[in-house]
Amino acid sequence: MDASTPVTGNTTSRWLALDVLRGLSIFGMVFSAIIPHKVLPAWMYHVQNPPPDHVLNMTIPGISWVDWVFPIFIFCMGVAIPLAGGKKAENRGQFFSHLFTRFLLLWAFSYLVTLLGSPKLSGKLDLSLFGVQVQGYDVQAFILLGFFAMFACYCRLKPSLKTIWIRVAGVSVILGLIALFHWGYDMPLSLHRRSIIILLLAFLYLFGSLIWYVTRNAPWGRLLFFLGIVGISFLSKETGFDSWLYAQTSLRWVFNMEQIYFLILLLPATWVGDCMSGRLGWRGRKCSMTESPPVGHLFYILLGLLTIFLCFGLYLRWFEWIMVVVSLVVLSLCLLIARNSSKNLFPLMAMAAGLLIIGLLMDPYEDGIKKVPATFSYCFTMGGISIILLLFFHYLCKLVPGSFFVRTFSGAGANPLMSYVAFGSFVMPLLKLTFLIGLYQAAYPTGEPWIGVLRAFLIVLATMYLVSVMSKKGIYWRA
Repeated sequence: MDASTPVTGNTTSRWLALDVLRGLSIFGMVFSAIIPHKVLPAWMYHVQNPPPDHVLNMTIPGISWVDWVFPIFIFCMGVAIPLAGGKKAENRGQFFSHLFTRFLLLWAFSYLVTLLGSPKLSGKLDLSLFGVQVQGYDVQAFILLGFFAMFACYCRLKPSLKTIWIRVAGVSVILGLIALFHWGYDMPLSLHRRSIIILLLAFLYLFGSLIWYVTRNAPWGRLLFFLGIVGISFLSKETGFDSWLYAQTSLRWVFNMEQIYFLILLLPATWVGDCMSGRLGWRGRKCSMTESPPVGHLFYILLGLLTIFLCFGLYLRWFEWIMVVVSLVVLSLCLLIARNSSKNLFPLMAMAAGLLIIGLLMDPYEDGIKKVPATFSYCFTMGGISIILLLFFHYLCKLVPGSFFVRTFSGAGANPLMSYVAFGSFVMPLLKLTFLIGLYQAAYPTGEPWIGVLRAFLIVLATMYLVSVMSKKGIYWRA
């Protein structure tokens, strides 16, 4: 999903903070998907999919913490585009070869996640051991085999003849499993059977990278693209074109207007990536985060408190003017501190303030901030929040660089493809095949939903730690 620098002792803090933020967003995606449904308070779910029925209701305004994780990941992808593509951009052929190869691999991954990762199939073999019954034992074994086949296809390996044969073997197993699921287990094959999230990320990466490449030496030219995308999005919403396009099933499998809407979030993130790499400056100064002098604990404490305030306020629908005034006061203090203490960080802080305030001001004019369909308020607000979180974790990574938290989430964030599928395609099948699923099930007593939440938290944390160990050993999946 995103290129990233390996997590090693030489990793710069700018990458470390980005990896931590990306790792946390993936943790949030997996965790929110496996917590108990129907029985928890509404703030534990997507606002527009409220309990107990979880039926999509696009009239409900507001966003919860669950609605934060996906746009934060999109933001991280945008930041990584100039950081990872800077040197490749010097060679046009290399850049475009890398770009389209990654796009096609991500596109393929969006299908493999669905076809191999968790097919809802009725197995032919049910087994019991020690009172624990596993239905579809054979299917679980094939899912685990599919994980290792994807491992062979996406694991980063040095080019060699051996590597080619490993890739060929992986592709062969994948094709064999898809054929087996289709003809042996009646799994339907369709262009619509893909992970919408991964497919959306693939197109955002493609469009965002192309725009960045064209404007890499003229970042203000990127503003024209940004304004053009805002204009296209506005016309699409006003004319109902987005709804019409979504209704066209022959086109929906490959394109919808969300691939344009979320560029409103991704393009500013590429500016952040340019800032972090030192390509952009403030009044002639470089603004690389790694070269920034300390700005004091107060600056980051204010950012942390503002994030908590926004999390509550955007969900509880506090009065718009309260949200705007409090944010303006805190952001102004932070801008003043950055300007006087660390002008290197000033452009990032100014961008965060601008995006956030614009997003909050737009909230009432769109009948409230919403994730579906993505409102302008949602894209702008989450862009500002994402920059604030990146700065906060930059501080945290410098404060406790060797902590379990930083090591685990930076390692998981540096390995996003593996992190995204490891739970569903490796951990759960392994638990079922070893009958340890009985312990997992026992950890959620009937009528104790919060214990179920704790169970989900711990097993996803363990999954992220496992991926971080792979990263530490230099084992990465790359698209």
